[in-house]
Amino acid sequence: MIEVDLKRKYGRVFRAVLPSKTVLYFRLLSKTEYDMFARLHPSMEADIPFEAEEYVINTAVVYPSIQELDLHCGATELKAVVPHIIVASGFSDLETFLASLAEKREEMGLLSEQIIATIMRGMPAYRREDIQKLNYEEIAHLLALTEIITGEMLNIGDVQEDTANPLYQANAKPKAPRVAMPDIAHMSESEKAVAEKLRQKGLEALSAIRARR
Repeated sequence: MIEVDLKRKYGRVFRAVLPSKTVLYFRLLSKTEYDMFARLHPSMEADIPFEAEEYVINTAVVYPSIQELDLHCGATELKAVVPHIIVASGFSDLETFLASLAEKREEMGLLSEQIIATIMRGMPAYRREDIQKLNYEEIAHLLALTEIITGEMLNIGDVQEDTANPLYQANAKPKAPRVAMPDIAHMSESEKAVAEKLRQKGLEALSAIRARR
């Protein structure tokens, strides 16, 4: 249950069991956090200084609390976890980064991801996490609105509809030829007013999405 709660809060988390049998969980360092670690440890060939170790542990360990860890395990045990956190975070190891990149590129081939990317391209105010909160009808509405804004339709014809979870299947040909849709440069004043009204509704919907818990 703890791991589920941590994943909900931090995303991907890692479990480590120390020699004292203490179980801890850590998250990945962000780019900014890794940059701070690199400043504290400028010479990657040398041993990691105490200040850098302390920074990584205090930043990345999400369970249990640092106070509890200090009570139940020694500094040497915690020190041994630091290199694992650094490697898992990916910024120090090109192989780790490239493996993750290949995995994410494959994920981007899924229709569900292409729908999200299409919406974000047409309506940059929307973040990925905003769209993830929506149900399928709301996502379909935003996608259709995006197609009007961009003048391009997402080609979903290459996904087999009889497969399980079709939205989570690869879409081999996501791009479709430009279709005849309203071009704002050639719109009448009344059409521009409608387009502006749609844009305002989109912004109102975005505010409501971000207010959700």
